[in-house]
Amino acid sequence: MIKDNTKLLGTIFILITTISYGILPAISQLAYREGVAVETVLFNKFFYACILMWAYIGIKKVPFKTDKKHFLFLSLVALSYIGIATTLYESFKYIPGSIATIISFTFPAIIIALEMILGREKPSAKKIFALVISMIGLIVIVWDSNIDLNMKGVFFALGTAVCYVFYTMGLSEKRTKEMHSMAVAGYVLLYSAVFNFFRCFISDAPMFTTSIIQFKYILILAVVCAFIAILFYATGVKLIGPSNAGIINTFEPVFACIFGYLLVGDILTMNTLTGAALIMLAVLIVTIRGKKENLKERKA
Repeated sequence: MIKDNTKLLGTIFILITTISYGILPAISQLAYREGVAVETVLFNKFFYACILMWAYIGIKKVPFKTDKKHFLFLSLVALSYIGIATTLYESFKYIPGSIATIISFTFPAIIIALEMILGREKPSAKKIFALVISMIGLIVIVWDSNIDLNMKGVFFALGTAVCYVFYTMGLSEKRTKEMHSMAVAGYVLLYSAVFNFFRCFISDAPMFTTSIIQFKYILILAVVCAFIAILFYATGVKLIGPSNAGIINTFEPVFACIFGYLLVGDILTMNTLTGAALIMLAVLIVTIRGKKENLKERKA
């Protein structure tokens, strides 16, 4: 009974995380409509989330100290995350956030392709199938006659996928795994806040929001889409494992489409839905494959 409750609780935590990330594109675009610059959105989001995260680290006495070797590698991981945030939020300026999210989810297929090219993964029918249907899904979305997509936004979203590859590989490295997940998140948020502080300074964008409605959207992004999402994901992974969490997280584009349609009026065409389904199927294949491989390693 306790085990079932633990699994249910972990599933709820990951589902909340997935919903939190799913609402991010719509809230970001609502902030844009209120006149908030991209640089201001990112600085405020990471600034407030960073304060909350380091307060949590201090209250829970999470170990966060690291040596020079680990710190340098952690800096590279943080830079990859900065790349994710920068390219994703720039893409929101040109294409619907739901579509940008779907395109960014091609990153598992890119990882498969890269690992096969580097010889770290042996080619298999499942891997090639996941890669092919992910790319078909991308093509179906981009070549949609019903939506006039700005290719600049598409390329930014693809840039997000590429940055996700390096970020994911960085998180899976031994040096990162040795650190507490909340400490890693704390450093990543700190780097992101500092980086976007200088972006605001250089671009002459306002450091902070200037109205209550703008501040409301920023709080949702910082508290819900950053702090709570990260905290709940880390907690959920401990309860149900990374593979199960990954499967649930696959549905982030679904929530992005739902919130995009409800909050900002995104158009959901047959091409968009078909492409999203293909990309999600590819992610599921990769995630389930990884789960089976982990089980084999445990039995060995």
